[in-house]
Amino acid sequence: MKKVVMFLLAMAGMGAVASAAYIDASGSNTVLAADGSSTLTNWTLRTSYANSGTIYQSPTVSGDESGALIKTIVTGLVSGQAYDVSVNYWNAGGQFWCVSAGLSENDMKYFADNATSSASNLSVSTKTGLTESDRYELAGYIGEAIANANGEIVVFIDDTKPTGHQTYNHRAWYDGVTVTAVPEPVTMSMLGLGGLFLGRRRK
Repeated sequence: MKKVVMFLLAMAGMGAVASAAYIDASGSNTVLAADGSSTLTNWTLRTSYANSGTIYQSPTVSGDESGALIKTIVTGLVSGQAYDVSVNYWNAGGQFWCVSAGLSENDMKYFADNATSSASNLSVSTKTGLTESDRYELAGYIGEAIANANGEIVVFIDDTKPTGHQTYNHRAWYDGVTVTAVPEPVTMSMLGLGGLFLGRRRK
C-alpha cells in the first residue's frame, strides 16, 4: 500500500509545484502593439531603477493617455500550457502610479495600489516586497493564458488611467511580467485518487 500511495503522490507532485518566472520588460521583448516597432512612442526606458535595473516610464504629463499601447512578448514557454499572468509595476508613497494590462488589447484592466486610490474600477494588486527609496513594486493579476504554438504569450500594456486620475504625478512605471504554470487537471485528479485510496484502506 505504501508503495502505491508514494507512487501516486510522486506522479501528482511532478506537476503540482508551479514556480513563478519574472520576465523583465526590455528592448528585446517589448514593442509597439500597432506595428511591432521597437520605438515606443512616449515611453522612456530608464536605467538604474527597479527590477533588473530598468523601467519603462510613461510621460509625466496631464491627460488620459500619452504613451502608446505596447506589448511584451513572453517566450520560451511550453506550447499549449496554461499560465497565470501578472503585470509588475511600481508606485511611490502617497501617489497613484498605475498601468493598464491585458491579454488582449480589447480587454484591459486598470491596476494601481488600492490602498492609495479612490477609483472604483481597479483590479487587485499586491505588493511584491521589492522597494527602493519611497517606491515599491506591485503585481496585478491579469488572467490565465495558454502559450501558443511558438511557446509565447503576449501581454498588452498601456498607461491609460481611470477617470479622475489624469494628473501630473500619476505616471506609469512598467517593470515586466510574471508567469506561473497552472498544474494540469490530471495532476489534481491523481492527488484526489491518492486521498481516496488512503481513505478506503483506513476503513
